[in-house]
Amino acid sequence: MYVTKRQVLGKSLGELNFERAYGAVVTRITRADVEFAANDHVRLQFGDSLFVVGSENGVTQVGELVGNKPKVLDHPHVLPVFVGILLGVILGGLPIVLPGMPAPVRLGLAGGPLLVALVLSQVGRIGPLIWYLSPGANLVLREIGIVLFLACVGLKSGTRFLDVLLSGSGVYWMAAGAFLTFVPLMIVGLAARNSSNSTTLRFVEFWRAA
Repeated sequence: MYVTKRQVLGKSLGELNFERAYGAVVTRITRADVEFAANDHVRLQFGDSLFVVGSENGVTQVGELVGNKPKVLDHPHVLPVFVGILLGVILGGLPIVLPGMPAPVRLGLAGGPLLVALVLSQVGRIGPLIWYLSPGANLVLREIGIVLFLACVGLKSGTRFLDVLLSGSGVYWMAAGAFLTFVPLMIVGLAARNSSNSTTLRFVEFWRAA
């Protein structure tokens, strides 16, 4: 069942004490595609998937308490996204004075939002703002970001692309870039394939021996 009710967000399993109240126990929790064992110190976050063991009535009561409405997860919280971006931009623009540096450094438009996102994802919720982004919305934002990045690069360098490619060492740098991209991928792919095959053979041998 899914945690979708605001009243239980931030509360630990020890505080909720499902076993004493309803005779049900949370055995595992899945958060951001990571599954881990439940204990009394784990605090619930929006979108957590709980594996609950108990009587039918007890499990039903736990579901009513935590919400268990998967459709709510399909609607992204837009306001927290923009608030997080704004905080990240503000943090990225702040000058940070480090000893030994001749000038203050800034995290910039990449480091600021990234650091804020890491902190807010750990917090989970601040008042009415829930720092949760559904997997579908997360994927859409990532794809849009990549497309905008490539579009900006293309608009900036596309007008002189053929001139640079056909004059001087443009062909050399293009071939070098393709080589540096292709060779590591092939090495890792072949190594992973050989490792997978050897692991499968060892498993087959073990199974036959057993």
